[in-house]
Amino acid sequence: MLGPQPAKLPALSALRREHVRRLTVATLVDVHEELAGRARSFALEDGRALAGYALFVLGGAAPGSPPSRLLLEFHVRPRFLQRAPEAFARSCDHLRPTAVACRTDDASLLAVALPAFPRVRATAPLYVLDGPPARTPPPSPGLRVRPLRRVDLDAAALLYAQEPPERAGTTDRGEIEARLRARREWGLYRSHGRGDELLGVAHVVPQSHAPFVGVGPVLRRDVRGRGYGTFLTAAVVAAQARAGRRVVAAMGRQNIPAQALARKLGLRLAAWHLTLER
Repeated sequence: MLGPQPAKLPALSALRREHVRRLTVATLVDVHEELAGRARSFALEDGRALAGYALFVLGGAAPGSPPSRLLLEFHVRPRFLQRAPEAFARSCDHLRPTAVACRTDDASLLAVALPAFPRVRATAPLYVLDGPPARTPPPSPGLRVRPLRRVDLDAAALLYAQEPPERAGTTDRGEIEARLRARREWGLYRSHGRGDELLGVAHVVPQSHAPFVGVGPVLRRDVRGRGYGTFLTAAVVAAQARAGRRVVAAMGRQNIPAQALARKLGLRLAAWHLTLER
């Protein structure tokens, strides 16, 4: 019987890596990982054999969608695949999810989940950069993008503070200093007679599996709508590509400007996050 048994998330790390390696884009975005961190974890056991795992979130959501009882992850090891429908049915009987989070590049989960959860909603596209990003010229003279300077930490914190919580990342100076030490914070500067003025910041967001990263830009409100954000994002994406990292971007289905920017920078649509419902 491949029934779910409570387990600790760290104990399932090898199974989660196995699951991710089977995806076309072999990473899980940071929003997903935030949910996984508060999920209930279950091992799928066949006697003493560990056959797979499931993550369940009560009151959780897949990227872009808010179901209340979410089967966030479900994976059965290859040698147990013939019994995956049984394991999925037992997991649903035990956890009683109202929705299943899935991606279009997770064929094995789609195969077992769609018969019981036939209503499919595409919630968030997943873009990935496969090669060099498109070059973006500066929209005005005197603009430079470089790692954030320590002297600009307070100005960066103010930039994050003007954003809503879901976009700000952090306003904590200690966290921004940690990012600075890890070379994960970049600044957009404009040079003039009084020195360099900070106009925006971009935070490099490590995803669940290296070498994937995301890039989150924030601009000063008085310089938005001039192409500065595109220039900043393009420069940081290019720096990550040169360092051997692969940039991914996931955004809400309705966020058309962000999708257009991803395509402009050379990212391709690789998969969709889905919510499956009964």
